[in-house]
Amino acid sequence: MWGWTEITPAAARAVSSAALRRLSNRCRDMNTWLGTRLNNLYFRSLLWSRRNAAIIEILAWLLLAAITAVSLPHFQRWLAPNIDKHFLDSLQTLALTISGAMIGATAIAASFVLFAMQVNVERLPHGLFHRFSSDPQLLSTFGASFIVAIGGTALSLISDERYAALLITLEVASAAIVLRLLLLAYRRSFELVNPAEQLQIIYRVADRQLRRINNHIDRVTSSVEDTSKEMIDEPRREILYANPGWDRLLRDTIKHSIAYARRGGEHGDLEISGTALSFVIALNARYVQTKGRTFFANNILIQNPLVTDGTINSTLEDLRRLSETALVRRDEPQLEQVFATFAGLIKVYLQIDYGLGQSKSHALLAAGYLKRSIDATVTEDLIDTTMNGIRTLGKVGLMLLENGDPDESTDCISQIGMLGMVGAVSEKHRPLTLAAMEELRDLTIALFRVEDGDIKFAVRQLRDSITAVAIASLETRDMPLSSSHSFYLSPYFSSTSYTSLRHLLTHLVNTLVRIEHVEAGERIADHLAVWSEEIYAQQKKLVLASIEKQSQFSFDVIHWVTGITELLIAASRAPHTRKFARNKLEKNALWLFRTLSWIPSDQDTARFVENLSYRSEVFEMALKARRFDWPEGFDAAWNLAMKWALSAGKFHTGWGTLERWLSALCALSLWGEIDQSRRLKDDLVDQISKPDAPDQKMRDQAARGLRELALNIRQHDYEMDLVKRILASNDRRKTRKILRDVAYILSPATVYEPVQINWF
Repeated sequence: MWGWTEITPAAARAVSSAALRRLSNRCRDMNTWLGTRLNNLYFRSLLWSRRNAAIIEILAWLLLAAITAVSLPHFQRWLAPNIDKHFLDSLQTLALTISGAMIGATAIAASFVLFAMQVNVERLPHGLFHRFSSDPQLLSTFGASFIVAIGGTALSLISDERYAALLITLEVASAAIVLRLLLLAYRRSFELVNPAEQLQIIYRVADRQLRRINNHIDRVTSSVEDTSKEMIDEPRREILYANPGWDRLLRDTIKHSIAYARRGGEHGDLEISGTALSFVIALNARYVQTKGRTFFANNILIQNPLVTDGTINSTLEDLRRLSETALVRRDEPQLEQVFATFAGLIKVYLQIDYGLGQSKSHALLAAGYLKRSIDATVTEDLIDTTMNGIRTLGKVGLMLLENGDPDESTDCISQIGMLGMVGAVSEKHRPLTLAAMEELRDLTIALFRVEDGDIKFAVRQLRDSITAVAIASLETRDMPLSSSHSFYLSPYFSSTSYTSLRHLLTHLVNTLVRIEHVEAGERIADHLAVWSEEIYAQQKKLVLASIEKQSQFSFDVIHWVTGITELLIAASRAPHTRKFARNKLEKNALWLFRTLSWIPSDQDTARFVENLSYRSEVFEMALKARRFDWPEGFDAAWNLAMKWALSAGKFHTGWGTLERWLSALCALSLWGEIDQSRRLKDDLVDQISKPDAPDQKMRDQAARGLRELALNIRQHDYEMDLVKRILASNDRRKTRKILRDVAYILSPATVYEPVQINWF
């Protein structure tokens, strides 16, 4: 039997509070949704009203005229009882007075025409002066206001009492129309003297003509069967060839726009200059769209005269002259605008469809103009402008990689490298090196995203440019505390910066390991294999040069070698890496790591290198090789450690080189599942028997240190040395045995010497 459940007051309050909260949340959500919809509706209506202001005004005038026509009979009946001869005479006099005022207003409109002519006559070329001085809208406004004023004067001839209401209505309408026309003339006159509006006007005229031509050609060729994408659009080409002057207005408009940019730069009006140059890009984009597939590309074997395009050549030449003019004035902002305009034109020209496998000839031509303009700023010591130019070259290189053949980006890469080498000439040009290394880093990462084309040549050119910049920078004087070499080369070689190449490659390899798309994973792995091929040659030069100069950049190079080696091995273990790419990555990683074996082992070099965490890097590389199941890498690290221990350990470096490196080998021999103790002792016996082995005094000193380490081995919570942590984490008996055995091989005579116990 059903019963009632007793509800306590507290439960009732809790239920009611929850219900109120839900209701409040729903109301808040409804208010938010409604407010968002109303705001969107308001802004859309505001935007529509701005775009269609003329239509709205015309509709308002028509509505007012309709209302007036309907109410005119009622107005006449209301006036009829009060109309007499005296009233009609006064009304005619008032009409004459208002008409005189309207004629005066028409004279003001004429003064606006003269004002526009006077302002434009001094700063516009003849063609544009004629266009803006005979503006149809301004002249028609003046003519309409004059006609309306005359019409208002003619209304004073009405003497019939039955048309009194019509007289008043038409006179008021005439005054309102003349006033509105006066305002239109006022606004139009200021538009005609405003450079931004003038640019808009000439751009709209040229754009409208090109659209008409394009639409006409589309209609004419719509019945012609489309050819293959590999072929030229012959019908369109024939039509354009038969009308050689079809682009004359476009060329003139581009010249006028660049003239506006030059004048804006001379007067410091960068807004006008930027607007004019943006119209140059837009007009070229419309031109490329109109010509369609009628462009020809350069051919290595055959020189084709049809490659030359008059409009494109004219545009680039005018921009070159503008760049030279700005350079004479040392106008850095306008020079940067010119660089950006060249980059915009290159982006437009990259969209030209030449057919499959064709070179992006006109984009490369524009890139050549850009490079020459940037080169000119170097001799003028415009450092900031040149840095901006280097960044622009980097963007152009990225565009060429994404939209063209990777080989076509090599000119930009070489130019960036040459500008980066300028930093080695003088101290004030050093920031150019930093900007160049940033762009070369970005281009390196972009190479891995290339989907089509062979990147071998681009990789080789990129590697040569980076090596040249680094070698040239090492020729400059380095700072002892804050290394200028490390700072200016850090975008590519730093191992501590979050924006360096190593950090970005780490993200890329992590993505490669987790990626699910098979083709993308294979492509990235293949590109990494191509990029790392022969990279050892570059690093060998840098390692030797930096150590020879005793530069702190040696620290970055050594860490970069071990870090990139690890990334290559990790990429070779990715699930979508093919067998060929895996073998290539392993081989390249091994050759790269072996560049560290070229470090000289003389006393000065050994003392310098020991200060760069050299032992830690080699030791950690051996551990990572064991973790990645890469026996070749482990053997290379083992052999390098043994070689360095005996070759550099025979000198007094202040670091106890022989002892420290042999202790690292002891840790390696015990770490992992395979015991390498026998190998270590055999290799050591073989090495110390050679004539260039450390003398007995150095061996005795190292043996004492190893026995002391064996006696005092213990775990410390804050131990920083990885070698000591691994030694302490192994079986103590095995650890002490291998350390004492190695010490005995080095110095049997000191085996019974007392060893100091370290209690802390």
